[in-house]
This record gives sequence, structure tokens and C-alpha cells, in this order.
Amino acid sequence: MGKTDHSFLKGVIEGFYGRPWSQSQRLELLELMHELGLNTYFYCPKDDLKHRALWRDCYTADEIQGLRELIEACGDRGVDFFYGIAPGLTIRYSDSDEMKRLQSRFRQLIEAGCRSFAILFDDIPDEMAEADRAAFGSLAKAQCETANTLYSDQLAKRGGRLIFCPTPYCQRQVDNRHRGAGDLEGVCQRLAQGIGVL
Repeated sequence: MGKTDHSFLKGVIEGFYGRPWSQSQRLELLELMHELGLNTYFYCPKDDLKHRALWRDCYTADEIQGLRELIEACGDRGVDFFYGIAPGLTIRYSDSDEMKRLQSRFRQLIEAGCRSFAILFDDIPDEMAEADRAAFGSLAKAQCETANTLYSDQLAKRGGRLIFCPTPYCQRQVDNRHRGAGDLEGVCQRLAQGIGVL
């Protein structure tokens, strides 16, 4: 397997809405990425239902086998595979069962060979359930504590990586649209050391 350069992430995010790429399209892309010296592929197609809408459901044996093959193909080409999950539309931050579901998904992907993950809270309303507001006070705190727990429980000891995308992922959103989520500086102060920010 090739060695991945982690100094600067440069690559492709499959994170669009619409029909996800086929496995053959992804493999063709990885060949091109290898030729161009790109080192990172983010798997987070919005219409992989288990990435976003059905994030609580684990992948079937056939689905996880397809992801395992993709992870191995990335490794063979010196490309770091990041698995992204986007639970923000329906997650109940104060419900401990929700964290168990996220951890189950991370374990499923870790067993398939994945070492790099992204937890994505972009493209969601900046609203919280009353129980979540009572438990955390702010969306930023709820999201950061979720990311911190996943990182410490599933990745830090294994040498895994986590990248975090908050709801307000640029200052314009903080200023104009997502004031309730907190400022980006506050998000960065709450995140555990070692978690990257998208």
C-alpha cells in the first residue's frame, strides 16, 4: 500500500445531492487521483441514505463489502479514505442511544479498514429540541461534545482521524444565518485536540 501524506489534504469530496457514483466510477476516479498526486477521498454522498437520512441503520453485509473494497482501493493508491456521516437532521444529542448508534457505525467502518472519519453538521437548521437545549445550552456545544466522544472512544487510541464540520462552517453563516449555533472560535475551543475542522 502507498503511504499517505497527511500534511495537506488535497483530493475529492463525493458529497453532492443526487445519484451517488458507481463503484467503477469511483475506482476510475482513484486512478486519476493517484496520477495527479491527490491524497484524500471523502465518501459522503448525500443520497447514500445511511450517510444522512438513515444514519442510524448499519450497512448490510453487501454494502459494507463495497465500502471495504473502496477503502482498500484507496490504500493501494496512497489515498486516505474518509468516511463521512451526517446525523444532524434528526439526531437527539441528549439521548445516549444516539451516541451508541454513531459508535456502532464507526465500529462497522473501522472493522472494514477505515481509519479516517468526518462528522458533518452542515446543511441543517440551527434549531435544537428542548431536551438538547436543556442538556447542552447551544448547538455548538452539543455538536462538539458528540465529536469529542466519538474521537476519544473510537479513534484516538487507534491512531484514527476525525474531521468535524459545524453547522456554521464559515463566518458569513455565523453573521447572517446561524447565530444560534455559536461562533467558529467557540467551536474550535470546545473540540478535543486532534480533531480537524472543515
